[in-house]
Amino acid sequence: MDNSENQNQLLEEKKTKSDSSNNLPEDIVQSIFTFLPIKNAIVTASTVSRRYKRSWRHNRKFLFGRDFYLQYRLLGMTSIVDHLFNCHKGNEIKTFQLHIDPIGIEGLINRWLQICIQKDIEDLELHLYRFGFTVEFCVFNTLHKLKTLKLIQCVIQLPEVPIGLQFLQTLSLCNIHVSENMIDMLIGHCKMLNSVDLICCFTIKKLNLIARENKHFEKLRIIGCRDLENIEINSPTLRSIFYHGKFLTIRIVQGMQLYEALFQFTPSKNYMWCAELEALVKELYHVSILTTTPQLIEVYIFILLWSVFSSLLFYLILYKL
Repeated sequence: MDNSENQNQLLEEKKTKSDSSNNLPEDIVQSIFTFLPIKNAIVTASTVSRRYKRSWRHNRKFLFGRDFYLQYRLLGMTSIVDHLFNCHKGNEIKTFQLHIDPIGIEGLINRWLQICIQKDIEDLELHLYRFGFTVEFCVFNTLHKLKTLKLIQCVIQLPEVPIGLQFLQTLSLCNIHVSENMIDMLIGHCKMLNSVDLICCFTIKKLNLIARENKHFEKLRIIGCRDLENIEINSPTLRSIFYHGKFLTIRIVQGMQLYEALFQFTPSKNYMWCAELEALVKELYHVSILTTTPQLIEVYIFILLWSVFSSLLFYLILYKL
């Protein structure tokens, strides 16, 4: 009797839950799975009530990352992604992440981008495994609500006078040809920028990071930019710098309140002149947390000890007088 009563109770609870879900308004049903990544939304929706099975068509996160690419590239990843875009019925696609080989499907990628733009995309990541795709200036001009932009191994055409990107907060460029004018334009135009990553970007020799009017810029990360020779920073709100690469000239405008700086210099056959090291140390003298290579630390300690010794010597001379 006890077992039969328990079974009846479980059946009644299950029926109650089923009835309550069926009584939900249609718009709530549609939005339940829209915040999951598209793959998870499809799998989850297929295991529950029939009412939910098509809710993935209103999904807001189109995430096709590295795992998706490795799993489906031999099974027609392009067809799968295109089908999902064609079936999408929602008004918004907030996130679009794409890892793919762009050769031969440039037109499709452009179409997907246009759909995302029409649906108010906020986070965009294009991780391309070969060069061959160009993000044209018309795309940048229509990204009016974008907050995060990550581009890897593609060509970018920035407009001289951009209209979009007003709300861009995070910018990451990797293995991309960039020029001084491009960086100047992005820093000057994107007033909401909080962080900038330049990773293995080439052809840029001098980085003038002038962001006096930018009240949100806090983080700068530069890694493996082999052609970079000179960095000049003038940003009153910048708090963190991470640099990894060859030794170069760095100028930081006096009065900046940097909190953290990490400079990891790669080994070089060229001799690092003491005067250049000393100049860099003086630029970083007021940093709260400094992490760097041994050569710079030795010079930093030497300058500190010398300043203490000079002060003691000065007071000793005064005492004797």
